[in-house]
Amino acid sequence: MESLIRLGAQACCGIRLSTDLMDLLPLHVRMLLKKEELNYLRRHSSRLLSTLSLVKSFPITSILDVGSGSGGFLLLLPPAWRKVAVDSPLNAELAEKRGIESVGLDLEKEDLPLEDNMFDLVTLLEVIEHIRNKKHVLFEVYRVLKEKGHLIVTTPDARNPFWWLRDRILDAPGIGKLVFRLRTGRFPDRLDTHKGSVHENELTDLISSEGFVIVGRERFRIFQPNDDMVVIGRKVRKSGQSISSN
Repeated sequence: MESLIRLGAQACCGIRLSTDLMDLLPLHVRMLLKKEELNYLRRHSSRLLSTLSLVKSFPITSILDVGSGSGGFLLLLPPAWRKVAVDSPLNAELAEKRGIESVGLDLEKEDLPLEDNMFDLVTLLEVIEHIRNKKHVLFEVYRVLKEKGHLIVTTPDARNPFWWLRDRILDAPGIGKLVFRLRTGRFPDRLDTHKGSVHENELTDLISSEGFVIVGRERFRIFQPNDDMVVIGRKVRKSGQSISSN
């Protein structure tokens, strides 16, 4: 699996990292996206292209994107795959309007209304840092993954000076909201706040504690080289766990 994630990162060069991510979205899809979403996709183009290449390197037919926003990333994936988005009720409604199967709920408190062992792959892309109750989310991810299914988590490195400073500025009364608005065109809401950024060892320990074996690590770029951590886990049967009939 270590070789798989390296190949995934390298394969993005076939897409060309210099390519505008918008080129991969059909025109009718681009027309559906709000200005804020288009700006986000452009700012995160390098990371999203690398993530897209990695996800496509898995031999899968189903994916659950937890913390999907309004489903922008899923629109980049093969039409034949079953794609399900999970986010707030408002974002889930937007994703549904774009033809994406969606679930709206509070990730911190609610269980996923999905059956056990349903998905080949689950992604948590720039999400875990926004969640306090991380163990609950990972427990639910483990449950809905098929046996030997994979989890991909990407998140900014809490030890990176840029992200450390970003979090401190955003937390600062007054000026933090102003800086955020200058960058995004809107004031931040509660979902923009990092509620628990982690460094790599903390992340791997957390994922391992919920029944996954770590099978790959990588670094992507958001704003600076290697400022985004990528960890891949594979679901293994927990001690004493019976085989599901699903």
